[in-house]
Amino acid sequence: MKLGSEADFSKLTVQGSWFQPVRSSVLGFFQFAPGWHGHSGGTSEVPLHERFYAGGSTTVRGYLQDAIGPSVPDVNGNPIPQGGQSMVVLNLELRLNPGEGLGFELFIDAGNVWPGQVIKLRDLRSSYGAGIRYGTPIGRCGSTMVRRSTVCPAESPGELHFTIGNTF
Repeated sequence: MKLGSEADFSKLTVQGSWFQPVRSSVLGFFQFAPGWHGHSGGTSEVPLHERFYAGGSTTVRGYLQDAIGPSVPDVNGNPIPQGGQSMVVLNLELRLNPGEGLGFELFIDAGNVWPGQVIKLRDLRSSYGAGIRYGTPIGRCGSTMVRRSTVCPAESPGELHFTIGNTF
């Protein structure tokens, strides 16, 4: 008798984050996050909610939430994210804090999600941008304007994100 899910798979994610003071009011930040899925038993597919997704204000800014990676069109031709079995997300950011709760950020993000277990670094999608942040009692709040380095014809050239808390 099996209890719980009928899906049998393994999932491995690794996340490394490094902070480095550059000057008294400047902090450098780097994050690297790869992940893989593996099938086992009679499972041929990983459930949708367990797959990897990228895009949005906490992974690769400049893209809509979960918009990077495999998708299928809905009846109107709009993409529906399907997630994938492998992913890589890279973030490089400079946080400038001149004082009085005000902060600025400059960043470059890159990443992708692939349907299989093979990661192809040459297929990374990237974006860059700047943001402004302000410290409040509920956390740092701010907005970020992002531009994409690579734009497909059906995509907008960038996104505007509003967030509470740090991106990572």
